[in-house]
Amino acid sequence: MLLPKVSPIIKPVSAKCNIACDYCYYKHTHDSAAHGRIMSDALLERVVRDVISIAEANETDAEFTWHGGEPTLAGFRFYRNVVDIQQRENAGSNVQISNNIQTNGTLIDEKWATFFKENNFSLGISLDGPQWLHDLHRSYASGMGSFARVMRGIESLKKYGIRFGVLAVITEDTIGHAREVVDFFVQNEIYK
Repeated sequence: MLLPKVSPIIKPVSAKCNIACDYCYYKHTHDSAAHGRIMSDALLERVVRDVISIAEANETDAEFTWHGGEPTLAGFRFYRNVVDIQQRENAGSNVQISNNIQTNGTLIDEKWATFFKENNFSLGISLDGPQWLHDLHRSYASGMGSFARVMRGIESLKKYGIRFGVLAVITEDTIGHAREVVDFFVQNEIYK
């Protein structure tokens, strides 16, 4: 049976994250030995090669989703390496490759946005709604909310015309505020 698409979810930094969401399912792993390691170049190369090989054998596409913790903590060099390995391993093949990153958006700046645009990455941004709701759960270890930095990252993505979606966690605090949350996304043009 042929696969419709090969689409692994890859965690390049394990559970490492720069914020400390109170509902994070990784929050109890932050002190584990695996926490904070970045995927080695050798493992990255093997994963990319194997995914492309499976996609080619199934005459289908390869969709890489980079997930966290916070996957941008792997660093800019890591993702430049991702693209280089994908291009090298896919030379002479008909496999269409795409890359997605699920990120909290706090580290996105002009450099990241330029890279995402040049390499056709799509993004999922974790944003729970208006500032009071988002910062209630998505804060740094210091207690400072992450909303302002997420919105700055979103503005960079918009400036470069980069496709992104939003992942909003619905909590008990969201109940009764659905209209406010929807209005926030519409007013900020976060709905395309």
